[in-house]
Amino acid sequence: MTLLETLTRDRLAAFKAGDRARSTLLATVIAEARTDARREDVREPNDDELLAKIRKFIKNNKEAMAAGRAETVAKLEGENEILSVYLPKMLDDETLKKLITPIVARLSDRSPKATGEVMGQLKGIPGVDMRRASLIVQRMLGGK
Repeated sequence: MTLLETLTRDRLAAFKAGDRARSTLLATVIAEARTDARREDVREPNDDELLAKIRKFIKNNKEAMAAGRAETVAKLEGENEILSVYLPKMLDDETLKKLITPIVARLSDRSPKATGEVMGQLKGIPGVDMRRASLIVQRMLGGK
């Protein structure tokens, strides 16, 4: 089942259950992703586009929470909890180290300058938090 199908199914279930907040939030994410996909081509959004849209919603909510009032913060935290369910589980630091170690071992230059090369190989691997991976790579290469 694609992420679009999952979101659509969950939106309908929330609507039927009377959960207006969840239903509206999921409908908004779906609509924005569809709009963006159709702007580029006449098609439905793929999983990567939907994940990017969900991450953008969460990021925007976090930025708004930093400047928001208590009731607004609670609402946005609730939205982030709803949306985070649809994101893939991120690898823990120990697993990231196991993934990064062989890449670093193959490097001819193990200086901090090689960080970009290692990060390029990690890009696109599901569950890799690039920010945390970058910190681990920098430590392994003696950068920080």
